[in-house]
Amino acid sequence: MSFQTILNIHQKLSINNRRTIGQQVSRSGQLRVAQYLTAVPWVFTVMPHNYLYYPQARAIIQSIDNADRQNPENITFNTTELEWFTKMQGTATAATLSVTPVANTQTLSLSSNGTFKAGDFIQVGGYVYKVTADSAGSTINIHRPLTP
Repeated sequence: MSFQTILNIHQKLSINNRRTIGQQVSRSGQLRVAQYLTAVPWVFTVMPHNYLYYPQARAIIQSIDNADRQNPENITFNTTELEWFTKMQGTATAATLSVTPVANTQTLSLSSNGTFKAGDFIQVGGYVYKVTADSAGSTINIHRPLTP
């Protein structure tokens, strides 16, 4: 829970949720653009609290160093200070997939008990996606292709 501890007492937090896009120019001068599909679509930059006393935070720092970039760690936004990021604006509290989605699709068919608003989050197969437009029906659009 090393990252979670720092996130809970952060001084500053910025979130980059832009898609990862690559560009290349061919020898003939044509520009090609492609989206890099990734299971980790957000980059969080967290500034720890300025008054962390190293002898008290040493174990937290070491566990972050141990995890490094290779080992996954789950974080949650379940505090009132972080509620602004994940709070649902729609009325849905539960939903299931109506049909098995096609790989790399950005449209999902759901049966739910309410509506979704742009910016709401849903979780499919362990991955989190953001709804891109208000939806009162059974079809919603997500911000990046579905991870297979």
